[in-house]
Amino acid sequence: MMIAVPEALTSRNSLEYIVSIRLLPDGLSFSGYHPNQDGSFFYREVKFDSTSPHRSNLKNCFFENECLSWSYRETQIVCVSKYTLVPSPFYDENQKTRWMDLCHMETEGQVLTDTLQDDQAKLIYRLDESVWAFCVRSFANVKFSHYLSALSRLWLRESATDEGYKRMYVVVEGKRLDIACVEQGQLRFMNTFSGVEEKAFLYYILYVWKQMGLSSEHDQLLFYANTVQQASLLDHLKVYLRKAHTMDIPTGIYTRGTDLFKAPMDIIALAL
Repeated sequence: MMIAVPEALTSRNSLEYIVSIRLLPDGLSFSGYHPNQDGSFFYREVKFDSTSPHRSNLKNCFFENECLSWSYRETQIVCVSKYTLVPSPFYDENQKTRWMDLCHMETEGQVLTDTLQDDQAKLIYRLDESVWAFCVRSFANVKFSHYLSALSRLWLRESATDEGYKRMYVVVEGKRLDIACVEQGQLRFMNTFSGVEEKAFLYYILYVWKQMGLSSEHDQLLFYANTVQQASLLDHLKVYLRKAHTMDIPTGIYTRGTDLFKAPMDIIALAL
């Protein structure tokens, strides 16, 4: 589980870097960049031993890699986990655990909350209690966020100046399908469909499109997946939707470095 960091990153200059640790059920990714140095972005993935508990793998990875113990300008722990959304006017900090219990069968873990763009809603999610406690103890300047928080901020900003049309954003990662519908900077729908076979992606996307009353002529679908999935699904979507396109990566981020294009879309959004 060794992580090979760039030679430019050392314990002496680590406080100049912003890093992200993305937690997954089967591993993690470690990425980061120096805000004032073009081409400095790096992205590394680690797969865990499936026979060992996640928290044990995480601790072993931490102690085997000196770079994870360095102090950084900011360390972002990105959680890929189940969630629920609560409109901000109805949010009550004392009820967040109850909302998670109502929406998901898992009832254990640290309940965390992110605020979406312009305080439109609260995104509530869980992280294993022991993993959360380990991260708090082990990482300096640590912040937690859900993987959809940075994405939703990006999508809402992009759509803020739209006039006369709506957008649907779709992100595919393995068997997980994230769908969000936005209109002029306002979130209208966001949901995640897990364990979905690739042949069913088209059904879920078009079903949500229809239920949200989007126009096949005027509204836009922006799509992000790996190269093989992207080409195949886009060909099918274009049969039904006139404005189905790949999701653009903001041009201002290209100078970060070529490793950026190996990262999931939420890590790209986080680096903006």
